[in-house]
Amino acid sequence: MVSFIATAYAQTSQNPAVAGILSKVLDNVVNPIVDLVFALATVIFIWGLYQYFISEADGAKRAEGAQHILWGVVGMFIMVSVWGIIRFVLSTIGVPANF
Repeated sequence: MVSFIATAYAQTSQNPAVAGILSKVLDNVVNPIVDLVFALATVIFIWGLYQYFISEADGAKRAEGAQHILWGVVGMFIMVSVWGIIRFVLSTIGVPANF
């Protein structure tokens, strides 16, 4: 992994076109996917809250709502972590992060 980052840093510092390509790939491919998955995790979280509070009498539905809440929070945490990792790698290789 370190050699990949070093190679990417060397190519980025020598060729600004590589930085432009990386920036376009991030803007047009990676960011929309991360945004979509984050939105999906948020919807799952909200659906879990709805199930949890609406089904007070049914213990199975309430447990299912709690599971949706848990996995929604886990999904949102993972997507925030992905954003952080991408920013870290980009700052390491010298590509400006515009998000």
